[in-house]
Amino acid sequence: MVTRTFLSKCNTIVNGSKDNFGLNPICAINYGRVWSRALLYFDEKKLKDLFDNGVYEKGAVTHRLKMFNCGSWDPTKFMEKKEIGKAISDGEKRAVSFDVILFKLPQKFDAGAGFDNSTDVWFVGYNSASQEGSTWYKSENGIEWDTPGIYTPEFLWDEYEKWGNGEESI
Repeated sequence: MVTRTFLSKCNTIVNGSKDNFGLNPICAINYGRVWSRALLYFDEKKLKDLFDNGVYEKGAVTHRLKMFNCGSWDPTKFMEKKEIGKAISDGEKRAVSFDVILFKLPQKFDAGAGFDNSTDVWFVGYNSASQEGSTWYKSENGIEWDTPGIYTPEFLWDEYEKWGNGEESI
């Protein structure tokens, strides 16, 4: 039996940015000078109910996160050359592997309505740039994250090591 779990909302938060990307259909995971985190939400209670009601047997379900390495993007090349083809994968280096750490956020977030961080682009009749909804600094409009830095590399690696050692972790 194949059952799909669909996301109810998602957003990409970018290190040090107040921009929101909740309407962008791509969760761009960045590393290097600029790094980001993908916030994904689905109803885990539905999955629990399927297990509790015997629809699924323990160990019979596998979830897969499909990810694609879409190439390198350097907006300065695009702006200089005015050629979209040159802006993508023009001899740029990109990761061939990386670690994915999935953890449950301890607080709810608002996906928001941003699409891009450029104020001169319009998306579906609205300015595509937005700082409403979740960002690096806040989980919802006017509400900061309860645990600032929960998505920093240091915090995540500490939690990952705890998990690997069988200790209490997120």
